[in-house]
Amino acid sequence: MLVLVVGEMTAPTAQADAAVFPLSGYEVVSATVPVAAEATGATGVDCPEGKRPLGGGVYTGDDDMRVVESFPTSSRRWAGAVFNGSGFESVMDVYVICARVSPGEGYEVAGDGNVPVAVGTTASAAVDCPAGKRPLGGGVSAGSDDLRLVERFPLGAPLSPTGWTGTVFNGGDASTTFDVYAVCAPVPTD
Repeated sequence: MLVLVVGEMTAPTAQADAAVFPLSGYEVVSATVPVAAEATGATGVDCPEGKRPLGGGVYTGDDDMRVVESFPTSSRRWAGAVFNGSGFESVMDVYVICARVSPGEGYEVAGDGNVPVAVGTTASAAVDCPAGKRPLGGGVSAGSDDLRLVERFPLGAPLSPTGWTGTVFNGGDASTTFDVYAVCAPVPTD
């Protein structure tokens, strides 16, 4: 069962001595697109004007659909791509979690690009948030149908997340690269 709550909220107020990352206008935006049989489908979802992505993801609900990538592509967009290994058209959903945040308040997307992955191997990479910042979300850009996204999760989780990590498998016939991203901000940890 998939439950989606869309609306706006304001972050709770933290103690007076703690730095507070200003966040308002929280909402989830999604798009559903068809993916042809034995093909890759990709789409991006934009946050409304004045809002930035906190995180995002891809949902397929189909064992024959393989997530290729899910990552922030710009200051407003989250992208997703899947390969449909079945003989039938299916659909994918791409989600982005958005809020109003100011770049001057410490929000940023950190990345580690062009990480090599050899044929028939699995490779992992991680990106740290800058000092004093924690990950809000993150993702992996594979850029190739031959790469399969194995995992992506907060680096150092669950006790003290400091960035984002991702792992891919290269099932193709040539070495290639992938990128890992972390959406970072100074957030209270109480």
